[in-house]
Amino acid sequence: MREPEVSEWVRQAEYDYEDTEYLFLGKRYPKAIFCCHLALEKGLKAHYIQVQPPGYLSNISHPDNTGRSS
Repeated sequence: MREPEVSEWVRQAEYDYEDTEYLFLGKRYPKAIFCCHLALEKGLKAHYIQVQPPGYLSNISHPDNTGRSS
């Protein structure tokens, strides 16, 4: 598990969520929605990194990557 990377994404997600709450309480709804979107995206990224084994996502020089769909 890549704990430092996961922790950083979680930290950023929490920060964006705090901004969401602040903006929502100030009735700045469009900005609150945007910050909420960022927080959710970063939280999902942290989860994805935590559950996925390390490896490449895309490598055009890899022999199995032909660029064709199956």
